[in-house]
Amino acid sequence: MNRVRFLVASILLLGLLLGGCSLDYEDARLAESLDDELAETVITNARVTVVRGESPSFLVEAEQVSNFPRRNEQHLRGISFREYNQSGELVTEGSADRARIFTRSDDVEIEGEIRLRSVIHEARLEAEYLYHHNADRRLTSRDIDTVLIERDSGSWISGRGFEVDLRRNELSFSSAVDGEILDDD
Repeated sequence: MNRVRFLVASILLLGLLLGGCSLDYEDARLAESLDDELAETVITNARVTVVRGESPSFLVEAEQVSNFPRRNEQHLRGISFREYNQSGELVTEGSADRARIFTRSDDVEIEGEIRLRSVIHEARLEAEYLYHHNADRRLTSRDIDTVLIERDSGSWISGRGFEVDLRRNELSFSSAVDGEILDDD
């Protein structure tokens, strides 16, 4: 008789436990899709310094950094940066509204009000969208976006389909090119 009660109690307990389970995995799928949409980590007022040798080579500040490891992305908002040469002198500085770093390739998509200033080239660049291709060190815009480059001397050029090869220091535009070249003398 005890054996029958134990068997009935076990069946009831098993029924209660299994009754709470569901073979509907929709909630689990929803949670997984939310994981892709929600940042795992969010840092506000971030400051990152990259040091090579004994001096800083790159400084990035952001109002917010969101990390999405499942998508291999980091999103930055309210960005400013400074790049230094080996002697510690400022080479380039800039700012942008937003950036998305693809952590597998180290490519960077930059959007919003983008302003870059090259101390070496005595020039500034303004754009709404740029993409940095890390592997081949190219910086490109979309074909529909206008990029403006202005030298401290007053010369300027703008156009669409901007591309610069950072290894060769060569730039080009594919359309809507306009500008004015002033004699430095």
